[in-house]
Amino acid sequence: MSLRPLNTVETKKTSTLLLNNNKLNAFFSFDGGVELHSTIMLTGTSGAGKTSFAAKLMALNPSRTIALYSREMPAFRVKKQVKRFGITTEEFPNALIADKDDCPTIYEFVEELDRVKPDLVFIDSLSVLLKEDCKGAQKDKELYDMIDYLRDWVKVNAATLVLIGHETKEGDIKGPVEIKYMNDAHMRMVFNEKTGERVMSWTKNRSGDTDSVLYYEFNATGMDFFTESEWFSKSGNQDIVEVVYNVLQGFMSTINKNHENYTDFKIAFNNAAKQIMKTVGNDKMEVTITMIKLIDKYTKEYGLVAA
Repeated sequence: MSLRPLNTVETKKTSTLLLNNNKLNAFFSFDGGVELHSTIMLTGTSGAGKTSFAAKLMALNPSRTIALYSREMPAFRVKKQVKRFGITTEEFPNALIADKDDCPTIYEFVEELDRVKPDLVFIDSLSVLLKEDCKGAQKDKELYDMIDYLRDWVKVNAATLVLIGHETKEGDIKGPVEIKYMNDAHMRMVFNEKTGERVMSWTKNRSGDTDSVLYYEFNATGMDFFTESEWFSKSGNQDIVEVVYNVLQGFMSTINKNHENYTDFKIAFNNAAKQIMKTVGNDKMEVTITMIKLIDKYTKEYGLVAA
């Protein structure tokens, strides 16, 4: 083996767990879906719906085995909370849960993981593990070792681990800051009590675009997701130029990001789009036609096709 030019390195598509939702697939990774053999830290504000999001992923993937280790609430309370997602029926035998009564420690929970081999694992939450399971003088080190143990398990078993944590009022992670850097990605779910908006985004994502944002809302049957353009159009918070511009930017997210020319294409398109938006007026037809021509020009120029 020896050093070699970066341009000679062959790119490889990673193995992912495809979700039955195209917006979530694009949100999680460039290749689409949740990358396997990886660990995601999920933090958020109070009331953002982190546990409900776990339930939504169970509902979207009835054929996949998804396990939740609930240390925040007993299993019966979780069942009541997520009933609207429909996963408490016999049609979802692969939606699994264990609480402290079932598995008093994380290591006993891992023994169950060895038995059922789930594709996706949620731990809710790190704060409880730190408070209740780390008894020694070096609690941070104990938590670090627990996470490392779980990371090894998902890598060996081709699964994905989601570690749910809490945030301070300032938006920082509650607990040792080092744990953020142990994970392949850090996802945030934020509920703005003043506006009522709920947003999920990334501060770190080795598998996908950290600029990706999804808005979401809860309803009687579960949870719906919206791109930025869909949300602002729905809520009426943008004028028509902004709506059209964001819709077309959304189209860009369907472009094959693994193409060798993608980065150059994105830079050129964004720069040209910004200049155009400064000169065109608020005429809906003019903006739409201009932007469509722009996309057509640059996708052809850089040899890109939709993924």
